Amino acid sequence: MAALPVVAPLLAAAGHPGLARPIYWGFSFLCHQRPDRSFFVFGHKMACCERCAAVYAAFFAWTLVYAGLRGHLRPLSRTGVILFSLPMFVDGTTQLIGLRQSNWQLRVVTGTLFALGAAWLVLPHLEVGFAELRQPLERRLRSEASTP
Repeated sequence: MAALPVVAPLLAAAGHPGLARPIYWGFSFLCHQRPDRSFFVFGHKMACCERCAAVYAAFFAWTLVYAGLRGHLRPLSRTGVILFSLPMFVDGTTQLIGLRQSNWQLRVVTGTLFALGAAWLVLPHLEVGFAELRQPLERRLRSEASTP
């Protein structure tokens, strides 16, 4: 998912707009895709805005970091999630109501912070959930392996 917003403009630049179109269409449900708030790759707009691109890329990166920290981090508290989300909320809202104009750097930083909070909340819960699924499957496999 993190790569698709970049794949779309690469396909368009390579002369395959028909292959890029479904990616742009799919991401249109997740992002406004405004050209003035999007990065361009080889002259073609990414399939999401700068903030969304930061969220997807940072969530992917934090997932890799978390893989090295597995078992050492508890899920982030609700307060922590709010604190990591607050900069994005303030930046987006103050721009939306016309108090100020954001820039790509703020969008990337606030999207990255939001992704950190989301990853820190979700990944430990996923690890516990998958461990609960894995244990009975491992017992069953051991049992079947020991049966002649």
